[in-house]
Amino acid sequence: MTALIDLRKERPLSVKRVAAVLDVERRTIERWFSQGLERIKLGGKVYTSREALYRFSKRGQQQPDPALKEQSAADKAAAEYLDRIGV
Repeated sequence: MTALIDLRKERPLSVKRVAAVLDVERRTIERWFSQGLERIKLGGKVYTSREALYRFSKRGQQQPDPALKEQSAADKAAAEYLDRIGV
């Protein structure tokens, strides 16, 4: 099952904002959409979320057992990095 952006828990981020914060071209974000980055359309504009970016970055890597409550050091580091860059 594919994870979806949950607007009750995730703040939408515009493609323009994500591209600026990550210092990549908008085309890169569009390519990520075609590769599975989750998106949502609101008012005719396309958005993603910090959590969707995190899930996309983890795709293809071995996922931890969902029963585990502890966050791994790598997960904590990734979350801290996203916080630092403002995503």
